This record gives sequence, C-alpha cells and structure tokens, in this order.
Amino acid sequence: ISSSVLFPDVATICFWVKKGNDYDMMIGGKRCGLMNRDGKLGFHTGNSDIWGIDWSEYSEQHWQWIHIAIVFVREDVVASKLYINGVQQAMSKQRKKTYKSDRWKIDDKLRISGWLKDTSYEVNGLFDDFRVYAEEKSQEEIMEIMQAI
Repeated sequence: ISSSVLFPDVATICFWVKKGNDYDMMIGGKRCGLMNRDGKLGFHTGNSDIWGIDWSEYSEQHWQWIHIAIVFVREDVVASKLYINGVQQAMSKQRKKTYKSDRWKIDDKLRISGWLKDTSYEVNGLFDDFRVYAEEKSQEEIMEIMQAI
C-alpha cells in the first residue's frame, strides 16, 4: 500500500495488520511514524528512538491479525496514544538514550507502510479496515470500531 492522508493536529488511525517482519514502519511521515523494531512498537522521531511499548509477545505472532489504533498528536509525541486490540498501552522510552521529543513533527501527509523519505521500512504483510478520524477517539469508541468487523 502506498497511500497518503492529510493530517490534522489530532487524529485517530485504526487498522488491522497481519505482518511477517519485525523491522518496519506501519505509518510514516518524512522522519517520524509508527515503527516496529526489535520487539518494540511505538512512535519513532527520526532519531533511532521509539516512544512506545515492548510488544515482543505480538511481534512473534507473525501472520496473525492484530488491531492497532493510534492517536497522533501533532508536535507532542508523549501525548500520543497507542492501543493494541482495543487496550490502551502505557508507553515509555523503548530505544535510545537521547530521545528527542522536539523532533516529533508530524507532516501534513502520512504514508501507509513505510515513510515519505524513501522506500525503506515497508511492511511485509497486510492491512485491513484502515480508518482515519480527524479527532481523538476514546478507548470505548476504539473498541466499538474494532468489534464492528
């Protein structure tokens, strides 16, 4: 998939993913996005860092459907949220000591599978029921979206 979406200041993106690799960017801008690397999943700010979760239990489930919802908050990675199978995750710094939250500058466009900079980090897998909302959805709303399939 190689699509782009216009990005507001706050947006909720929900999708199902079935993936086969452990080093990719599910959604990306020019230098940041939602990255899956070395058993970690979270927001990558283009500084080899990840603000997110240890998701090794999920990353080992190759080719199984997993529902992911993210709330992107423009210019505030710490305020952004991540939900796995409808459950909000407690995020923290997962990678690199020199984490730079000031580099979290979401572009006006995002790419599904990879980032806008080049063709690196494309997902080896499938996406389904990809939804973008120009607002923050609550955990209850995300559960309803997930169960609507």
